[in-house]
Amino acid sequence: MAARGPRGAWRLALLLPHPPLSLFYLFAMRSGRVPPAISVAVALAVFPALSLLLGLPGRAAETPDGRRGSRLLTALAIVELLWAFVCIAIVNVAAVWRLS
Repeated sequence: MAARGPRGAWRLALLLPHPPLSLFYLFAMRSGRVPPAISVAVALAVFPALSLLLGLPGRAAETPDGRRGSRLLTALAIVELLWAFVCIAIVNVAAVWRLS
């Protein structure tokens, strides 16, 4: 996967922190070190959302290689957004479980 140009580099940089940070938060929540808070999960979902938004205006790439890299980053951003929704659901369940 080659992130060509500054826009591709920014998109890739925005996609990198979400998976490890979300897993770290879920494990810390599971061990009881932090309380379940929806705001943290939503704040972490901003990274892949921004990456997806950065890819929208730059759809017209000059080379086929650039288009393929852009499509790959877009697909990765969508997968990470789906993971973010799963994390939000997990945090919601943990918060309700804690209240009951």
